[in-house]
Amino acid sequence: MSLDSESTYAYGFVYLDYSAGLTFDCYGSFTIDSGIYKPKTVDNQRSRIQPTEVKVAIIPAERLKELAVEEFPTKYKNYAGNSNTNYRYIKFIQIYNSWKEYNVASKYVLALSETERGAPSYIEQDPIDKNKKIRKTFEITTANFGNYAKKAEAYKKDIFMLTQANKMEEAEQTYLHALIYCSDEAFKADMAYNITYQYYKNANREKFDFWCKEINRWIIPQDIYRDKIKMMAGKL
Repeated sequence: MSLDSESTYAYGFVYLDYSAGLTFDCYGSFTIDSGIYKPKTVDNQRSRIQPTEVKVAIIPAERLKELAVEEFPTKYKNYAGNSNTNYRYIKFIQIYNSWKEYNVASKYVLALSETERGAPSYIEQDPIDKNKKIRKTFEITTANFGNYAKKAEAYKKDIFMLTQANKMEEAEQTYLHALIYCSDEAFKADMAYNITYQYYKNANREKFDFWCKEINRWIIPQDIYRDKIKMMAGKL
């Protein structure tokens, strides 16, 4: 992909959130002047990456100084982890299936098979055939979206009641289960906020900080939690 001096390009980082999928964290835009990248920064704007024809390219490491960004920002360290995990493979299978890149998805099915020691049938099956079955499961899941939405609402109420009763371990486990059924990021942020708020009331700074990050993990139209979190953090 070649760049010209008359165009403007968005730049930022792409990371994989195992629950939300591929995410683009936009830092701003840049133009090229006499071979030099000239950035124009903005407040970080995140978006989930959907199937698109928009072309992207990796910015060479030696150019990052011109954009005043680090090559490996610490804010993404929690998303790096082990690149060979089942969660990662499953998410890539979902992503490539949604892009109709079935052959690529099948490669991750094969990678998943090699790590699933407890499921030898995965290894015996052709990965492409296996992927067809996975896609069929996704179609059924989509058809049951209404039921999933009801379950998400029930989980949200459960988390609120558990936090009110100060049953925090149960609330955290319920939240993790809710992520399976909940596609609405505002819902996820609200559930995380209820847990965060209770840890604030409990004066548990370590847990409070952890769950603040969980709130910020989700993309919502208006950041209704930022001022509240800032106020609570200042009082802890």
